[in-house]
Amino acid sequence: QYKLEHDDLLKKISYDLIQLYRECKSYGLSNAVAKLVDNSCEGCNMVLRMHDLELIRNAEIDDVLRCPECECILIRI
Repeated sequence: QYKLEHDDLLKKISYDLIQLYRECKSYGLSNAVAKLVDNSCEGCNMVLRMHDLELIRNAEIDDVLRCPECECILIRI
């Protein structure tokens, strides 16, 4: 059951995003993906600089964003 759900989800995610995720995991990041909450990356707990936050605010909704410190993929909440 889990394998089927996993495979179905992978079909909905772009190949490039899957490759980026795998790349982040290969770097040894404990969190390849983390939430951006209250101006902080939950992957490394860094409070992002105003410049970085402005870039994130101006990014398109489907842009893939990364933490400037730990380079994990950021999920905007």
